[in-house]
Amino acid sequence: MAMNVTFNQRPHGYKAGLFLLLAGLVLFIVGFSSSYWTVFQLDISDGSGMSLDHPYFLMRIKGHNGLWQTCETDFGFDKSLCGPVSHGHGAPAWMGAVQGFQCVGLIGLVAACGYAVFLNFIQQSPSQDNRHLEILVVVSSTLAVIGSVIYVSQSSGHNDIVISDSEVMFFDEFELHGATMDSNELSWGFGLNLVGCFLSFIACVILCAHGRLLPSPPEAPSVAVSFSTGGRQNLV
Repeated sequence: MAMNVTFNQRPHGYKAGLFLLLAGLVLFIVGFSSSYWTVFQLDISDGSGMSLDHPYFLMRIKGHNGLWQTCETDFGFDKSLCGPVSHGHGAPAWMGAVQGFQCVGLIGLVAACGYAVFLNFIQQSPSQDNRHLEILVVVSSTLAVIGSVIYVSQSSGHNDIVISDSEVMFFDEFELHGATMDSNELSWGFGLNLVGCFLSFIACVILCAHGRLLPSPPEAPSVAVSFSTGGRQNLV
């Protein structure tokens, strides 16, 4: 069929690059939607003391954060409490920049995969010098990595973390403003997201290196066969 001609003319390296691009997108989406970008442990007090041995210590909160959701132990109990990341409340200002870069990167990578389908399965007269796909992948992955760099530079080892709206109201009601970060570490969601970006970069390099179409197989020459019937010679 005509829609399969372009893909069938691609070398195996190019097809491997398309597979890596798709795999990178899947990993990126899993990390993008995960609430395990960081895991943290936070000691909360009324500001008079920050130690478990101090009489003014109130609670220890354990939880994990993502781009869109944060979950914490319910104020010292074993119940998990999750809520959306809300700007102007529990979310620091830099989180909006991270979300913006990540969203643009996701849209670009999805568009790149759709464009790859168009180039290889729909378009019937592809251009040998068309690098639009590779450019789209590079720009999208770069923007997503910028968001990841902002996240790791601002969140890892800092007290500036994301908390849910319910915790904000709880802290405000009881005037709990003393907090110290016991631990704050990157988790698997961040790792999958970053691996997805790097796989997309690798896929782009492979697509550039193996983008040439293979020559079409030569058509079989027609052979004339002659035979005679009743003194007449016929050609087939």
